Amino acid sequence: YVHHDLSGQPYANPAELALRISEAARSTGIGLTLLPVLYSHSGFGGQAPNDGQRRFINSTEQYLTLQQQLKPLLAQQPAQQLGLCFHSLRAVTPEQLH
Repeated sequence: YVHHDLSGQPYANPAELALRISEAARSTGIGLTLLPVLYSHSGFGGQAPNDGQRRFINSTEQYLTLQQQLKPLLAQQPAQQLGLCFHSLRAVTPEQLH
């Protein structure tokens, strides 16, 4: 969900938080279904995000790149799965769901 710093700039590794969650699950021996969240807009119809949402905003391309980065890494972990998650119908457009 948080893949950017306070200014909205992507972290050097946008998957950092997800990888730390994966490692915590592995080291404690619990299963994990990791659901990175696609959040692109502030409201219905693709409204531009506001300043308070900068840390959470990803384009479809950024989100798919994150998924591609995480998939092989989580596949190596026992009892860990990767899924898709959309913040809400107001935060993604119908086109992004297809």
